[in-house]
Amino acid sequence: MQTDEKLNFARQLVLQAACQLREDQRQQLPSLLAAQRAEKKIISQIRRRFHRQRFLDAQTTEDDLSGPVWILDPLAGKINYEIWGCHYAISLAYYEEGQPVFGLIADVQREDLYTGVTMAGAWKNDTALPVLTGDKSLSECVAEISLDSVAELKRRRGIQLEKLGPLLRAHRSTGCAALSLCQIAQGQLDLMLSARLSPQHYAAAVILLNETQAVWGLPFQRRALISSSPTVFLAASQRTLYTQLVNQYLSVNRL
Repeated sequence: MQTDEKLNFARQLVLQAACQLREDQRQQLPSLLAAQRAEKKIISQIRRRFHRQRFLDAQTTEDDLSGPVWILDPLAGKINYEIWGCHYAISLAYYEEGQPVFGLIADVQREDLYTGVTMAGAWKNDTALPVLTGDKSLSECVAEISLDSVAELKRRRGIQLEKLGPLLRAHRSTGCAALSLCQIAQGQLDLMLSARLSPQHYAAAVILLNETQAVWGLPFQRRALISSSPTVFLAASQRTLYTQLVNQYLSVNRL
């Protein structure tokens, strides 16, 4: 089956690229050059193995997702890569006719690989991620929200997220959206809100969210859920949390 073949090939390719990135980081290679090397390796190998494959990456400006499309972020968390040498990732997703098929996220420094396959499940390495259950109040939640997002949502949309801060248990900004979404899929993080998130950052991870029954969406986007344009992005470990944030803090229609 070609999907299985593509998944297995992509998994090995991402692991190889992660090894290359670890070595690049040890050699203190600049993040831009390391990202270019990883991107070239992944794209060239996929195109060599499979014909007529298209890619949505940082240079792509089109929204056409017809046919088979790969969505790639070769180095998510570039500042983390350069400053800390950890909490950076490779994110690769495969979509057909705009629908998610599978996604891979490599936590490069920890050598963990997250896999999500539509209608089949999600895994951290070889361990299946369970479906998220339970219910939480905001006072129990840890959220991923950056100061940049707080400022931009206020400036562009008049949303006053500073009112949300005191209601949360804690809020963080770790600088790698793909890995933060993996944390939501594992129940380690409760909320993530970004004022400007590109599909390269979330296309793979949302497949894990789908398979663990977390909730995500683009609250102000009326077009297809995956496009080339950065947009407001919200994810939550539970539907009640997602709906509460949308209704009470983002002032848009209920999910």
